[in-house]
Amino acid sequence: ATGEGVDDMLAAVGKRLASRTTEVEFVVPYERGDLVAAMHRRGEVLATDHEAGGTRVRARLPHADAAAIEAQLG
Repeated sequence: ATGEGVDDMLAAVGKRLASRTTEVEFVVPYERGDLVAAMHRRGEVLATDHEAGGTRVRARLPHADAAAIEAQLG
């Protein structure tokens, strides 16, 4: 009711969520825009940069999603 302890609770929840994700960086070929869209849906895209070979994406994703995208990129 007073809000006391809310900051500590939010910090604890943030730590718990961060432990379930990993920060990754991929260069995604332009024809695989579906993977960029998946990163937006499944995690938090931190940065994008368009290069000659595709879109460089830095994102925080759940471990399983990061592994699945990495496998699709070969």
